[in-house]
Amino acid sequence: MPRGLQLIGELILQNKNTIAKEIHEERMAQVPMTSAQRAEFQRIEQHVIDTRVSFIHIFGETLAAQLDQHTSIIELPPLTR
Repeated sequence: MPRGLQLIGELILQNKNTIAKEIHEERMAQVPMTSAQRAEFQRIEQHVIDTRVSFIHIFGETLAAQLDQHTSIIELPPLTR
């Protein structure tokens, strides 16, 4: 795999929490909610962010890993709550 993609993957892994929070904030800014809906959403919001972090982690690991033709499994990090 080209070294450039590996470096990008490593940077993604180092900054996955920040990336996930920024994506979440940008996405949620586009979703109209009443104050009652917002209060209800806050109950699960951290789970949504954690899911985004997990997806970004998988993406970063895929880029950072030096995969050969026989490597097909990447261990997933545990979800934090």
